[in-house]
Amino acid sequence: MILAACAQAIVSVIIKSIASSTNISIQVAFYYIVPALAFLPIIFKNGIAVYKTRKFLVHFIRGILSISSVCCFFYSVKYIPLGMSTTLFNMIPFFVPIIANFTLKEKISFKTYLGLCAALPGVLLIINPKFSSFSIIHFIVGLSAAVLMAGSMVLLKYLTREKESINQVVFHQYSSCSLIAILLVGLEAVLNPHSFEFTALHMSITTIFLLLGLGLLSIGIQYCFSKAAQRLPVSQLAPFLYLSVPISTMLGFLLWDQSLSLNMTIGSSLIFAGLCICSLGMGKSLRRSV
Repeated sequence: MILAACAQAIVSVIIKSIASSTNISIQVAFYYIVPALAFLPIIFKNGIAVYKTRKFLVHFIRGILSISSVCCFFYSVKYIPLGMSTTLFNMIPFFVPIIANFTLKEKISFKTYLGLCAALPGVLLIINPKFSSFSIIHFIVGLSAAVLMAGSMVLLKYLTREKESINQVVFHQYSSCSLIAILLVGLEAVLNPHSFEFTALHMSITTIFLLLGLGLLSIGIQYCFSKAAQRLPVSQLAPFLYLSVPISTMLGFLLWDQSLSLNMTIGSSLIFAGLCICSLGMGKSLRRSV
């Protein structure tokens, strides 16, 4: 999960770097289609039957939630300072326990609750200083990314409980999201042809490499979290995504000279403290799962 959080922070930096030169639909397409292409050699060798599943509808619904969340996140990164957009996205841990409790009947440990409560003031400190500098629409879109991804994460845990393999989970995630991404690109090409054509024809080599890197990071995040979800309750995993908040904040400060205020520093410290508290209960859960 630590690797997934670090990769998520790098993803946000890449999106911020190419936000002005590429459309969100193209960013999302690379994020999902590049990893999907990695499955083609396996399909050619072993056939599509290797990914056969009894939970196709659940996989597809999860794909819709995931790509909707990513679209909202990429949009917020474009219009909101990097530390703010990443913080909103990483409100996921506050929504996962609620959804998991109602849908999976997953019990939340006291240490997890305590860690979340310790991290919450840190999140509020980071959001508050600049809250008035972006519109309520941007705030709602950024927060929607967290709610949608929380739903996707809970469905992932459900699929692992149903004995779906990591290969099945990852394949159906990227195949469904790639299909939706292609539809989004086609829709944008029809509705806004001039902007789409300009973007497609004027992308630099650097931008193309960054988009390819986006796809590689995507599959790394998905694999790390899928592997972790086999061993631990999703409500205990989600808080570790907070790690991407201070990383993104620091990178935003170094690369774009975005403000690194006292509130931002204290907030990041509280988030780290919350993570440490959440991790205290993980050893027992891991031994039980093994």
